[in-house]
Amino acid sequence: MESIQCLKPGDSAYPYLLSEISSPPQKLYVRGDLGALNAGCLVAVVGTRAMSHYGERALRTIIPVLVKAGAVIVSGLAYGVDALAHQLTVESGGMGIAVLGSGVDLITPPAHYQLAQQLLESGGAIVSDYDLGVMPKPYHFPARNRIISGLSKATLVIEAPEKSGALITAKFALEQGREVYALPGNIFSEKSKGTNRLIADGAYAITSVEDLLARLELDWNRPKPVQVSFDSDEEKLLFEKLSDPLSVDELIVSSQLSAALVGQIVTMMELKGMVKNLGGMRYLRL
Repeated sequence: MESIQCLKPGDSAYPYLLSEISSPPQKLYVRGDLGALNAGCLVAVVGTRAMSHYGERALRTIIPVLVKAGAVIVSGLAYGVDALAHQLTVESGGMGIAVLGSGVDLITPPAHYQLAQQLLESGGAIVSDYDLGVMPKPYHFPARNRIISGLSKATLVIEAPEKSGALITAKFALEQGREVYALPGNIFSEKSKGTNRLIADGAYAITSVEDLLARLELDWNRPKPVQVSFDSDEEKLLFEKLSDPLSVDELIVSSQLSAALVGQIVTMMELKGMVKNLGGMRYLRL
């Protein structure tokens, strides 16, 4: 197991944003790289455990761009939005921090043990203010959410019903003087009632990745567009669709081309420097 350290307020490695909240944790157990705790712009990404296809698509668009811009993604390793945010962070080559409602030696839920290991291997960290060996309890998670928001410059809520732990995280973020962003959703969707309510109450509505980057004062530094001549109409079609990160499967569905043809064209575009592989078979045009 990776070394576990216990930080206290005043320690040089103690997260500086967390130290600014009211009554910061008097001990913070950290498993992994201490440098992740103060590595630039930490952004909390939270939401429902039962996200919709819309929420998943939004995450798959937002996380790779945040990571490319240098953000460190903070979440709770739970099912749904948390787990996918962590997974996409790793696949995009970024650093992530998972905050647990148990001791850091007990990965919860156990199904996410491998994901936790990938976070650690990618230079990230797992943190908790609970002692080693402490099992998760329902009342641990509101306190866990307070640390998620406290570590972060801002909190982004992807999808949340009216009663959701993600809304508790957002509430803590506001109390801590941090910005809250929310993804607007269908007014008829139960999964969007919480986020739409946040927006009605003053949270920033995120309508594009570029808007989010601007509010976070992050510079993506997208490379200048490559001057290209297309070898086929199909290549031009796929190149245009990759203005946002998409997986090969998503390209197949949206283009209605065969899997074999899409795979062949994307491989050739990557070799020609037209698109970038973000990891996990997801691509973005340059």
